Amino acid sequence: MSSEDGVAAAPLVLERAAHPISRKRISESAIKVLYRLHRSGFLAYMVGGAVRDLLLNRRPKDFDIGTNARPQQVRQLFRNARLIGRRFRLARVAFGTEIVEVATFRRSPEPPEMEDGETADVLAEAPEVDEYGTPHEDALRRDFTVNGLFYNVADFTVIDHVNGLADLRAGVIRTIGPARGRFGEDPVRMMRAVEYAARLGFRLDDELAEALDGLHGEIHRAAPARIGYELGESLKGGQALPIFRGLEEHGLLLHIVPEAHAALSRRSDGLLWRLLAVADQAVRRGDRVPEEALLGTLFLPVRYEGFTEPELVWQSTGMTSAFSMLAIQAPRRRVSSQNWSCCSKAAYSSSKFLKFTGSPVFGPICFFVRGSKPSFIVSSTTLPRLGWPSTGWPVS
Repeated sequence: MSSEDGVAAAPLVLERAAHPISRKRISESAIKVLYRLHRSGFLAYMVGGAVRDLLLNRRPKDFDIGTNARPQQVRQLFRNARLIGRRFRLARVAFGTEIVEVATFRRSPEPPEMEDGETADVLAEAPEVDEYGTPHEDALRRDFTVNGLFYNVADFTVIDHVNGLADLRAGVIRTIGPARGRFGEDPVRMMRAVEYAARLGFRLDDELAEALDGLHGEIHRAAPARIGYELGESLKGGQALPIFRGLEEHGLLLHIVPEAHAALSRRSDGLLWRLLAVADQAVRRGDRVPEEALLGTLFLPVRYEGFTEPELVWQSTGMTSAFSMLAIQAPRRRVSSQNWSCCSKAAYSSSKFLKFTGSPVFGPICFFVRGSKPSFIVSSTTLPRLGWPSTGWPVS
C-alpha cells in the first residue's frame, strides 16, 4: 500500500468463491456486451456502481463496462452502439430501452459532462489517444474508493486497485486520493459524496467531511445543469430526506437551494423534512410522483412573507408579480426549463379553479402532471398520496 495516497500498490483480487456476485444478477444486455468484448480479445470489466451494489446485495440501477478496446473498435463490434462526446468518446450500446455504456480505460481525470444531444458518431480515431490508460490508471481517476472496483468476466474475479473493498466492509465513503484535490477537479463530487453516504447508510471519511465543510462554496463553479441533474437524482430514489439533511449539514444546501436553507433557518416545524419524508414514502411505494412535484417540496416551506394577499391573487390576464420574479430566477434555482414551464403553465391555467387562503405560492404551482393538454390539477390525487394534509397547510 502506498502511504502517500492510501491506494494499493498492487490490486487485491477476490476469487469467485470469495464474493457474492453472480452472472444471474447482471442484466442480460450487460452480459452480452461483456462476453462479446472478451471473445474478441479485449479486456471486459463491469465497473463502478454496479460492482459496489452487487457486493452489497443491492440491485444496480445500471451496468457500465470498462475495456481496453478503443471507442471505434467497440462501435465496430456493436451495430447498435453510438459514440458520444468530443473530448473522450463513450459508446452507448442500446438494447431496446436499456443502455449499456462502454468506456475505454483512461488515465485522465473525469471529463466534463456532455451537453444534451452532443455526439461523436464517427469511426475516426480520437485525437486524445494519450489519455487512454490501463485498468489500474482507470481505477485511480475515479471519484470514491467504493466506486473503483472491477468485475472481470473472464475469470469472475473482483479486482480492487483502490482499497474499495475495505471501505465497503467498513461502510465508509472516501475519495481516491486527497479529497480537496478531487473536489477541486469536479465540485459536483461533493453532492455525490453526501448522496452515496445517505443511500448506502455509510459514513463520510473524516478527511472528506473536513474538505466538504471547507469547500462547499465551490459548488458554484459547477454547471447549473449538472447541479440540477444531481438534485433530480437525489429526489427520485426514495432517500431524499437523509440526502438533503446531509446537504444541509455540510453547507451545500445554502448554495444549491438557498430558499430551502432559509426556510429551515426561519421555520421551527421541520416542514421541509416532513415533506421530503412523505415524498420518500410515496416513491418507495412505487407511486408515480411527477418530478416537478418532487422539486416543489424544496420550495414549499418558504415562509409566507412576500407570498400573502394580495400578491397571491391571480389576475385573469396573467401571473402575479411575485411568481414572475421567481420565474426569472429559475436558472439560478437549477430548475429545468421544461419543469419550470410546466409549473408556470399549470399555475396560470388553474387560476380559475384555485382559491389561495394564505398557502405559499409554490404549493399549487409545483404539484401538477404533464400532459398533452396545458395541465391537470392533481390536488385531489397527488397531494393526498404525498400525505399533504399531514403538513398542516391548507389545500383548496
